[in-house]
Amino acid sequence: MILARRDDESHQEITKSAGNGKELADDISSLVSETIDEYISDVNDQLNAWEKIQAYSIINNNMINNENDISFLINSSRNKILERFLFYIDAMYPKTLKLTEKTVDYVKLAPEQLRDLLEKQDILDAWMKEAGIEFLLDLATEKNIDTTSMIHICVTVASIAQMQSEEKPLSTAFIVGDPTQVSKILRESEIQLQRYDHIRRMQQVVVSLAKMVDGIVLAYGVDKHGYLYSIYKVDIEVEEPNLYFLGPYFRLHASLSKKCNAIVFFAPVGGKQVRVFADGNLIGRYSNGKWTEENIPVLDDTLFKVAHEKKYDLNLLKRIFRCAYQMSENNMGAIFVLGESERILKNSDALEMSSYAVIINTHLDKLSDRELINYAKQDGATIIDALNCKFMGCMALLRPSASTKADVGLGKGARHSSAAKMSSEAKCIAITVSQDGPITLYDSGKKLLSL
Repeated sequence: MILARRDDESHQEITKSAGNGKELADDISSLVSETIDEYISDVNDQLNAWEKIQAYSIINNNMINNENDISFLINSSRNKILERFLFYIDAMYPKTLKLTEKTVDYVKLAPEQLRDLLEKQDILDAWMKEAGIEFLLDLATEKNIDTTSMIHICVTVASIAQMQSEEKPLSTAFIVGDPTQVSKILRESEIQLQRYDHIRRMQQVVVSLAKMVDGIVLAYGVDKHGYLYSIYKVDIEVEEPNLYFLGPYFRLHASLSKKCNAIVFFAPVGGKQVRVFADGNLIGRYSNGKWTEENIPVLDDTLFKVAHEKKYDLNLLKRIFRCAYQMSENNMGAIFVLGESERILKNSDALEMSSYAVIINTHLDKLSDRELINYAKQDGATIIDALNCKFMGCMALLRPSASTKADVGLGKGARHSSAAKMSSEAKCIAITVSQDGPITLYDSGKKLLSL
């Protein structure tokens, strides 16, 4: 008879117990053990770490003497069988020491040790502030996720976002949460991981599989301790009216975060950016080497205030931002300038697509979001008459005065500079979409938001 133990203590040695000690019995037991070892090895290769058989006992004594014993094994509850074979089962499990909680009143440190600790803490605090990762560590604490593992997850997904591949641009997604809860919502893919290990040690695996685990069809499952345990299909229905601003991919990952009660990291195709979702909302991003917190409700309030002060159509502003987010998902750069078109065009080059075609100004209701994005992704600015909701044209070269003062910000390029200064000169608003993700709103030369 054989009793087997199956758990996740992968370092336990296999134990075998023999009953009568006779030579023949020992030889038979040894042969049986070798055969069982081979079968268990084959079976374990097909199981997850927590399903694998880690130890077993061979009982040489005849434990089944009559029909009553057979009936007992078939019909008895698990607890009764456990009681009968408790001696053999206990032998397969190592004895553990019971740890008792002890109050620590003080820790003795030499002055040099204390100085080293304080210096390391200062370095860590400075790095966290510089990287902007503090809000994610706070979120990890709130969601009971290991904070050190959260740092490794951030480093891994940021590394993927920064990788360049012209043939196959990488994208991916991580769903960080309770595996049991995530598995209730999502189906596992046909790709089975052969290792169950911490993401710090699985970075190479993650990168190599990112060509298929693209974050749109498939996503990685990471538990709260940072262990990469599965690959999921992310085919869920998205019905979230509060996600009006977000494009289809961002809405998908926001919905995943809510339904799975998880934190979702999404690196879009072609990248240099990462977006973070939690509780059904877009809460942060990574771009230009820094993590930044986002707040969609603030955008709602800001647009309402701008529309009221300038007497612009609020739905128009929301629509332009919706297009901006869709472009951000696909790493498309753009400039939208909204205001009195005459004042804007006064300091811009003439709108001209080519010598054979021109765009006739038309009401925005006649253009779909896809058309508007197609125009806006071209080089130059897209001009919109915000008072009459008219599309005036695209590919406009803005020519604000170099001496015009505007809140451009450090490290911003020509796109931001021309947009901010034009908003100052024409007393209008300008929305820039960077190719690495961030969306910035300027109003009369002042930067109101960076998302």
